[in-house]
This record gives sequence, C-alpha cells and structure tokens, in this order.
Amino acid sequence: MADIEVTAQFKAPRARSVKIYRLASPRVSEKSLKSVAAHFGLDPASKRATTCSDRNKLVYSEGPLEVTMFRASGGVRFRHMARWQMDDGGPDFAISDEAGQKRAQEIVNRFKWDGGEQRFLKAARLRVGEANVDKKHVGDRTIDVAVAFQRLVDGLPVDGPGGKLIIYLDRHGEATAVERLWRELDRPSGEAHLLPPEAAIENLARHLKSKRGMIEVSEIRLGYFEYGWKDRQQVLQPAYVLIGHTGARDSRARRKIVHVAPAIDNPPVRLTPPLRRKAPQPKRNARNAA
Repeated sequence: MADIEVTAQFKAPRARSVKIYRLASPRVSEKSLKSVAAHFGLDPASKRATTCSDRNKLVYSEGPLEVTMFRASGGVRFRHMARWQMDDGGPDFAISDEAGQKRAQEIVNRFKWDGGEQRFLKAARLRVGEANVDKKHVGDRTIDVAVAFQRLVDGLPVDGPGGKLIIYLDRHGEATAVERLWRELDRPSGEAHLLPPEAAIENLARHLKSKRGMIEVSEIRLGYFEYGWKDRQQVLQPAYVLIGHTGARDSRARRKIVHVAPAIDNPPVRLTPPLRRKAPQPKRNARNAA
C-alpha cells in the first residue's frame, strides 16, 4: 500500500448533514437549441441557419456563429468561430480580474442567464509569443481572457468539470464564446450525514491499495460534484476532491493525481471507478529470450 502524506490545510465543515439532489432530465431538442441561439441574438429563421446532429450533440450554425447543445448533460456552448481565441495582431489585452469579472457579469445579464447562486472562480489568460528580429524583441501578450463563474448549491461550491459558466472576452471586451455546463436541479431526494475529510483519505488509501510509493495530498476541496459535457448524471451529491502528486518531491517521475471521494454515508452513486487491472503479460521462454 502507498504511503500517504497530507500537507493540505483544510478545516472540517461545520454542517453535519447535506442534501442530495435529483437532477432534471436534459431538455435537448432542435426547438430548445434554436431557443438558446435566439438568446445569443441569432435568427433561427435566417436562410443562413443550419442545424446538424450526432449521437453526442446538436449544432446550430449561422455564418461564423455556432451554438452546441450536448445530449447527455444539456450543456451549451456558443462560439464565434472567426474570433474565438484568434490573434488579430493587436496590443496586449491588459485587464484586471476585477474588470474582467465585471464585464463578464454584464454579458451574463444581457444573455439573461442567471443560473442561481454563483461566485467568481478565476480569470485565465491566453497568451501568444511574438518576436521581432529587427527590434530584437521577444515577448508575449494576452489575446483572450476566460472569466469563469462557479455554481453554488446550498452554499457549497460545485466541483468537477460541470457547474461552470465561462465567458471568453477579446481585447475589445466582447464575448467570443460562452460555455455553460450547469445541470438543472429537480428536487431534493433526502439528506445524508457529512463525513470528515479523514474519511476521504481512507477512501483514497483503499482505492490505491495495490500501489506502492509515496503520495502527497496537497489540496482538499469539499463540494457537490458535477460531471462533464458528455456524461449522463441523475444525482448531485457532495464529494471531497483530493489533489496531490505521486513520487518523491525531487523525482522526475512525479505526477499529479486527482481523486474524488464520497463526502456522505452510503452515497447513491459511485464517483470514482475502480482501477483497471493490468493485462497479464505473456511469459517469456528461453527461446524468446534468446
């Protein structure tokens, strides 16, 4: 069994019980897709409008504008394909996190996409390198800022791939893309006792019982866990997200690990699948070895 060292600073939650939520079935259809497109100012009646689909998603296109709706999650993605994360050769897009958050919130209000309680998560900047031989200049500059908001349910953050609303801003402060992966709550399906973080460490140890070596847990987060774009999910339940690294701190083989552990007794759904067993290797005989 691996040796687990916890360096994370984490306070035990005050709440003793939390709600488990049933999620509504995603309403994904050509009609709902066109309704979302209209929110972004597109005209579904336009002769330029086209729709296509596959087993994972529906896509509405109108010139360079594209709206995608995912069947499994109901998540929506809007992109201006000619401007999203494109370098127009302009100056550095210098904007503070506070100003980016304010501008992104204005756009959310304009799209009338108030999904309930949320908080500012971060502003991520896309930078490109540039070099000028004549001026002997080498540097980089920001061409795009992605402002992310995180969903809150009963005061707890929603962790995982889902529960995020992201606004991509170009250097003019205009939205070139919007991503919303935010499943609709149906109703509470009961309450459960909230486990201490030590239970998550024990869960990690059981999960990696066949492993050897050192594992450092440097971050512990508590929140509801929401799956990704192409995942079906029926229940929203609390979880501990453990983030750390395997191997010694000075090892070149050191790598990041993320483990999701249940935060309640008798969780309705397993969050982390078991490790895959290694396929047995064929035995080498003396003739093959030669």
